[in-house]
Amino acid sequence: MSAGKLGSTFRHFYERLGSAGSETSSESAAGLIDDTELQPAKQESVPASEYKRYIIPWLILALGALVVFLTRGILYDKKGEVVHLASWRLDTHKNYTIDSAVWRSEDEARERHYYMEVSKLVEVSPDGIKRNLTVINGQYPGPLLEANAGDTLNIHVTNLMKDDSTTIHCHGLLFNKNQNFYDGSSSINQCPIGPGKEFTYKIHLDENQWGTYWYHSHYGAQYADGVFGPLVIHSKKEDELLGEASRYDAEVVVVVNDYYHDDANEYLEEYLAPGNENDEPSPDAGLIQGGNVFDYNSATYLVPNNINTEDTDIYDPTQSFYPFIQLDKTKVYRIRLINAGFFVPFSFSIDEHNMSIIETDGSNVVPVVVQRIDLSVSQRYSFILQRQAESKNLYWTRAYFNGFCLAESNPNFNQQVKAVLSYSDAHERTQISDSEVNSVSWEYNGGDTRCRDTNQNVFRSSNEKVPRLANGTNAPDRLVELDVAFLIKGMQLARGYFNDMTWTPLPDNENTLATLRIPNEASALRQANELESKSNNQFLLNFDRRGEIVDILINNYDDGAHPFHMHGYKFWVIGDSEKGYFKKSYYDNDEDGVMNFSDAVKRDTINVSGYGWAVIRIVIDNPGVWPFHCHIGWHMESGLLLQVNALQNEYSAWNHYPEEWANLCNA
Repeated sequence: MSAGKLGSTFRHFYERLGSAGSETSSESAAGLIDDTELQPAKQESVPASEYKRYIIPWLILALGALVVFLTRGILYDKKGEVVHLASWRLDTHKNYTIDSAVWRSEDEARERHYYMEVSKLVEVSPDGIKRNLTVINGQYPGPLLEANAGDTLNIHVTNLMKDDSTTIHCHGLLFNKNQNFYDGSSSINQCPIGPGKEFTYKIHLDENQWGTYWYHSHYGAQYADGVFGPLVIHSKKEDELLGEASRYDAEVVVVVNDYYHDDANEYLEEYLAPGNENDEPSPDAGLIQGGNVFDYNSATYLVPNNINTEDTDIYDPTQSFYPFIQLDKTKVYRIRLINAGFFVPFSFSIDEHNMSIIETDGSNVVPVVVQRIDLSVSQRYSFILQRQAESKNLYWTRAYFNGFCLAESNPNFNQQVKAVLSYSDAHERTQISDSEVNSVSWEYNGGDTRCRDTNQNVFRSSNEKVPRLANGTNAPDRLVELDVAFLIKGMQLARGYFNDMTWTPLPDNENTLATLRIPNEASALRQANELESKSNNQFLLNFDRRGEIVDILINNYDDGAHPFHMHGYKFWVIGDSEKGYFKKSYYDNDEDGVMNFSDAVKRDTINVSGYGWAVIRIVIDNPGVWPFHCHIGWHMESGLLLQVNALQNEYSAWNHYPEEWANLCNA
């Protein structure tokens, strides 16, 4: 058994017993600001009848643990020299590789338990440049969470930080078992987890939700500093839907993100200051699987935010290397690709491989074969990897960040980021130079000048039709129009606006859901029977009728593109255009061919190009207060967020609000 398979077996088996803890060693506490040892994950009891099933795996596990202990954290370069994999760096080769057969073997819903300790790391260097990070379980990036559809996902969060609060939002999960209070959006449906506090998200997964998701902090700009990771929901129903043509043996999660060389809050003050006309901070680098090669030159390096570097060497060359994605040439792979960045979209490709796209944001589509795919922030795609020739063992995986989306140039930022995809055990996880990989790249046009991502019209939903009224008309029950712009108003502040409203978060001891669920307090934020509520810098769209079909028209009057994400719902993208205006006559006569009322793609994040528009459709069936916001982190912090208040009459009657959730507001 290879080290990668052994690690995957270990992770999944440990999690099945109800622990799913980090594989972090005792050494991984090194670098933590908080002088706290990482505690082993608790184990739940297992019925006696189950023990026989685990005897052999435990014996294998014990042997494997010895091997891992003896070789843990070590890389060998081609000269035989040993390079240590830092204990703070998550082994993504082991943690992000999935043995699909293990998950397909399970027939019953289970309780899955994951334990997260959020803390600070001092002077670590994912790309070679040292900086402080905020991380989960002492490692960067965050670990993979997995479950089967229908399982209960228990995420136990302990905040080890001394001064900062946190939350965990599972991006794309529906929370549609009357669990809006576990969405994890600070100020909106949860008060944050304060320093030294704990909270457990106990999420009942829908049997009909599967796919590729991710989790991240939804507290300020914190996820830009490292509080994020992938989340995968497996399903036999999806296997049946995909059929033999898209059958795969194993899965690899690939996480790509833009990356800054200083804390996000250090940029935020200047970005939100008077006189700044929405000039977003430009990243210093991009990462794949949490790593990259940074070409450091002390004479030309632009130090962010005037950091004092006189007393320290900010560059560690031993931590600047290409990540490896190790594959078995005898297997068919599903690659789960995530843009976990804070600002910039990228174009992704793998040299001499095609990609058969089968999923968009957790929704299945009719397979589309492409050589590259463009992702806006927070979007996900799955594809079946198709190797075009077997004459090579090493190939470049490439992510080209779109420089046309940057408000200002950054000489530090090499917009092409690479990782090595290897089919050879001989090269497994070695340091490697550019000249040793001679694969041929697919043509790249330099990036879309208007910051658009992949044309959504090329995708068709494979299993869901666009909902219509009973009379079969294309029009919805209700059409809501949102005008998006960045405006400079009082105090020369540039803020993001939906219509005439810009959002600011409530104090940490308040959230919208907690207020609206109590009838005699709800009037502070909305009046009865009003569609739009605007109070205390909170903009609410109120929908009180279950089953109502709602279209939301987004008119982007900004020159930049915006990836809009909706919590608690997936929407059908029934129309979009990079120019012009939406016409209501399109419902009766789509003379411009821009609408799809049949099999439109369904997802939870849509990029609306500058001066363009999009129409998305939802069915009001999930009670709660759900954010709808631009997922460019800087834009959300500048107010480009509103709240969908769905079925308040239902959630105000719930009697199952967790006491632990309510107590967060009293901390």
